[in-house]
Amino acid sequence: MSAPTPAEPSAHPRTVLFVAGAGRSGTSTMAGLMQILGLHVPRPEVPADASNPKGFSEPQWVVDHHDRLLAEANVQVSDARPEAWFETGRISTREPERIATSQWL
Repeated sequence: MSAPTPAEPSAHPRTVLFVAGAGRSGTSTMAGLMQILGLHVPRPEVPADASNPKGFSEPQWVVDHHDRLLAEANVQVSDARPEAWFETGRISTREPERIATSQWL
């Protein structure tokens, strides 16, 4: 039995699946499973390292973009202050950020 032939990308509407969560919460496992099931993870991917030797199944662009937004907002990943939520929302919904994300998608 052979693997099914992938359909032409234009044959189906594009759907985006975001896997989000805190570190060490299973996001890499979920993203990796989705990749095994045939979903595309844009390249380049975050390389495997000692903390996650099987790899992250995450696009490097998303990680870099997220890190840049957090740094600009002066917010840490685990920052639960109400103003941290407000500031990250304010920065991430600006027109240039929406355009950059849309172009990447």
